[in-house]
Amino acid sequence: MKIKQSFAVAVAAFLLVALTGCASVASLADKKDTVSSIKKLAKMLVKDSSNQEAADVFNELYNREMANKMYIVETTSQDVLNEFASSQGASSVESALKSIVQNLPDRTDTKNYKSVVDDYAVKTVISRLTELKDNYRDLTEIQSAVKPVPETIGEIQTYYVEKYTNDFNSGWTRASDDLGDFYKKCGDAMLPAQTAYEITKIIDIYKKAETAYFNQSKISSVRNIIYTLYMDQGDQYLAIAKQEIPNIARDKDKASDPANSASMAYTNALGYKTNDSRAKEAKKEATYYYGVAKLAAAEAGGYTGAGAAGYAESAFGAILDYKDSRDRQKDARALAAKEHKGGECYYCTQVEYDAGKKHNVITFNKKGQELTVNGVEFSSLSNLDQITYKGMGGDEFILWNNDFDYRLNGKSQLWSTGLVGETLTYTYKKDADGTIHAFNSYGREIYTFTTPDEGVTYIYTSDTKQTYTFAKY
Repeated sequence: MKIKQSFAVAVAAFLLVALTGCASVASLADKKDTVSSIKKLAKMLVKDSSNQEAADVFNELYNREMANKMYIVETTSQDVLNEFASSQGASSVESALKSIVQNLPDRTDTKNYKSVVDDYAVKTVISRLTELKDNYRDLTEIQSAVKPVPETIGEIQTYYVEKYTNDFNSGWTRASDDLGDFYKKCGDAMLPAQTAYEITKIIDIYKKAETAYFNQSKISSVRNIIYTLYMDQGDQYLAIAKQEIPNIARDKDKASDPANSASMAYTNALGYKTNDSRAKEAKKEATYYYGVAKLAAAEAGGYTGAGAAGYAESAFGAILDYKDSRDRQKDARALAAKEHKGGECYYCTQVEYDAGKKHNVITFNKKGQELTVNGVEFSSLSNLDQITYKGMGGDEFILWNNDFDYRLNGKSQLWSTGLVGETLTYTYKKDADGTIHAFNSYGREIYTFTTPDEGVTYIYTSDTKQTYTFAKY
């Protein structure tokens, strides 16, 4: 039989502890984490059951906490759920939750968005089910710690330690699964989602279920739901991006953000199915359209031009084997290099060549437009002469890391693919004197640029004896 200690006796024991200088026991008595205190006191008593200070404090804390927690777990999860359904005038938990969802404010308004778990009655159920789970966990831990404690403790004042044989661990498991089930039903009640944004809120509810569950099959089931929701969210965002890409203008890009959100959604889906081929392919597609959107914004110019080109370059670089990403990456690099945001861009300032006995020199601006022909302004030439000398400009080349790209009128002149299934890469190296050697993927040197002035300008002579002069963009 338990010997109950009065509050006055307990206070006296605490004072005794303080006076005798046993600070460790006194501090345990004052701790708010009573479960931790009981476990530490139990260890002391296993080591020395006659430790009177520890016995006094343990007896008070243990009996009080067991009484409180045993009272709480007298209420079952089903009691809580039945009470909830009844309070909502519903025949089941599911119908009660659906009724609450139907009365939520505009679910498409991201500024005032609320979900079913924000309802007071639902919060109360979650709180009570969580309390049940936590108390079963505490009871399990307390009884595990008390099991090796001798039945009688103390030396001057002895106490009988009552040990409980209840299966608290099963109660803990059951209460955890009941909480997980309720969260899952909350998530189910929110389906179908009204917007791609809302899916994130619904997923958060299912994640609560995933965390609460002990049952592995239930965890797997809810993880599959979360995966599906992330995929649906990605599909919705990607559809928005594709729709907006044609509308991108100088200061308007409403496609990049949804494309990026789609990529993030597919990445999250892969967190739940790591090797899922559909999610992997979808992520590539979303990354591709994010790059397409950023490249379109860069090409349109405006305040996003330079930054957009850099983002596009990175996006395409991450998926070089997807569609025409390699070629688009080169386009993005050219724009970024022209804004001095990476790599180096050199444009053709002059072309020299012989036509019969006449030596011609044509100069160009950065856009590849003719400025002069043999020292005469191009605009002052006759129509026939303009036709004769027009179209020879627009050459440029880009150096980016180890990648080389020769371009004409804004387009790469080196194909990114050769034989079927083969990807070609183009590289370069610089000599000590500044000479640039460009190679194809077979190691053949296809361009050689020499510099007469330590890199201020570069000279290239083609097979047709045309000499090109390049300057840094």
